[in-house]
Amino acid sequence: MRLSECPREPEAFAEKATEFIKENVDPNEKVICALSGGTDSSVVARLFQEAIQERLYPIHIDTGFMRKIGGNEEPKLVEELFEDLDNFELIDRKEIFFDNVFGVEDAEEKRKKFRSTYVDVLNQKIEEIGASVMAQGTIKPDVLETESEIKSQNNVYTDFKIDKLVEPLAGLYKPEVRKVGKYLGLPESTYLRQPFPGPGLSVRTVGKITKKKLDIEKEANDLVERLIENYFRESYGREYLWDEESGNRIPFQYFASTLDSARRGSTEVNGYLKALGVEAKSWELENRATGVKENGEKRSRVYAHPILLEGDLETELLFYLGEEIPKRFEFSRVLYKLGEWEEGNQIVGIRGVRSNDAITAEPLNIPIDNLREFGWKILDRISVETVAYDLTPKPPGTIEYE
Repeated sequence: MRLSECPREPEAFAEKATEFIKENVDPNEKVICALSGGTDSSVVARLFQEAIQERLYPIHIDTGFMRKIGGNEEPKLVEELFEDLDNFELIDRKEIFFDNVFGVEDAEEKRKKFRSTYVDVLNQKIEEIGASVMAQGTIKPDVLETESEIKSQNNVYTDFKIDKLVEPLAGLYKPEVRKVGKYLGLPESTYLRQPFPGPGLSVRTVGKITKKKLDIEKEANDLVERLIENYFRESYGREYLWDEESGNRIPFQYFASTLDSARRGSTEVNGYLKALGVEAKSWELENRATGVKENGEKRSRVYAHPILLEGDLETELLFYLGEEIPKRFEFSRVLYKLGEWEEGNQIVGIRGVRSNDAITAEPLNIPIDNLREFGWKILDRISVETVAYDLTPKPPGTIEYE
C-alpha cells in the first residue's frame, strides 16, 4: 500500500500520511519497521509512532555491512539515537549475512542475496512479534530503479510474511522527505543524513567480498566522509550546505568504494584519447560496476568494467571524459588516479555527487589539488595500491557502484 499521490508541503503531507496509516492499520494490528537510522526509515518510524504509538516495533539489523561514522560503529549510534522508542530492538545478524553474501561476484546477484537474507531475518522477527503489517521507508527513486531493472532494492517487491506493506513515502523524493523530517522534529543529523544503500557497504565493496576487503572499505568510507566534510567546513563554514526551501543537501552523497587493483590497458579508450590529442593512459579494471544507459525516456542497466585514467589533465577535460567515455564505449564509469603506493591489492574510489532527486547526479567539482591531498591521506592510513576520484555523472553511471 503506497501513498503515491500526496501533498508536497510538509505539514499537509504529515497529516495525510498519518491518516493513510490509520486507514490501513487496524486497531489490533502490530507493525514492524526495519529502522536503519537514515532519513527515510526515521521519518516513517516517527509517522507510525504518532499514528499507532506502542503498536510499532522498530528493529535495527546489524548486517555487518554498516558504516563507521567518525570512528564509531553505526549500529551502536542508531541504538543510542532510538533507545527511547517503545519496543526498539537491535539484532546482530552479521554472520548469516556474511555467509550468504561473501564470495558473490555479480552485483545484481549480490543485491538479491542480501535481499533474500534481509527478508528471512525480518520474517523471523515478524513471527516472533506477531506483526501483520510492515512499515517501510521506500521512496520514489527506489521504486523507479527497481521497475526499470537498473538495481534491485532490498525494500521493493519483497516476500515478507505479513498481510500488509505500508509505504507512506513512496511518492516523495529525498529532499521532500528531509523537509518532512524537519517538520516532525527529528534532529538535523537524522533528517539531513546522507543516503546510505540498504545493502550497505556490500555494494561499495565491488566484486567478491572478503573480510579483509570489507575492513578496508569500512575504514576508507569513514575516512572519505571525514575528508569531504572537512573540505566543506573549511570552504563554506559547515560540513554540508542545505537549501531549506527546496530540501536539497550539498553534497547529496559522498563515500568510498573498494575495487580490486587488477587491470589491463584499454586499447579502445587509449585510441580515443590519442585522437583527442590527450596525453593520458587508460586502464580497464577487472571488476565490473553498474551503470545506466538512456534511450529516449527509457533507462536500462549496464554492467561493465570501469576505466581508470592516469595523466596530468585539466579539470574541465576530466569531467568531460567522465561523461563521454561511458557513453561512447561499453564501460560503466571513469575514475582518475590521485596517487599510488607499491603495496596492497585494492583501489579506493572516492565518490561525491550533487543531486536533487537521485535520478540524475553530477560529481562534486572539488579542486584537483584537494583531491590529491585526500588521496595521499588515504594511502598514508590504509594499505591500498591506488586512490582515484570518480568523474562519472548519473547517467551514464549510477551513484552507487553495485
